[in-house]
Amino acid sequence: MWPGEVFETGEVLPPEPLFQWIAKVIVKDQRVYLTEKEMRELGQDDPLIRVLFARWPNDNPMKAIRVFYELIELLRDVYRVSQDAIEIEYLYLFFTLLKQLEATLERQGEEGVGMVSGAGSR
Repeated sequence: MWPGEVFETGEVLPPEPLFQWIAKVIVKDQRVYLTEKEMRELGQDDPLIRVLFARWPNDNPMKAIRVFYELIELLRDVYRVSQDAIEIEYLYLFFTLLKQLEATLERQGEEGVGMVSGAGSR
């Protein structure tokens, strides 16, 4: 049963925040492990759920960086509505740290390529 769902009797399940509802269902059903697919189903394929519970390959850190940028965009929209200054400040801090991490990974990638190509030319 989803928040806002209408029962056969015509009774409507009252709406509530999605993450709160998901937590309640997990506790009620005594779930310990949920697959990515199960989380997406519980989250009604909400974009925030998709981003938070998506997997990325271990050998591609830039994929993780792109997922974090997507998360920042989604949270920015949420915080724009709530207009919570502290949350917006933390989100900006996370963004700047992510930019630094991205630059570091790119620099390491360039150095790694240079070292490999340089080793073959000797």
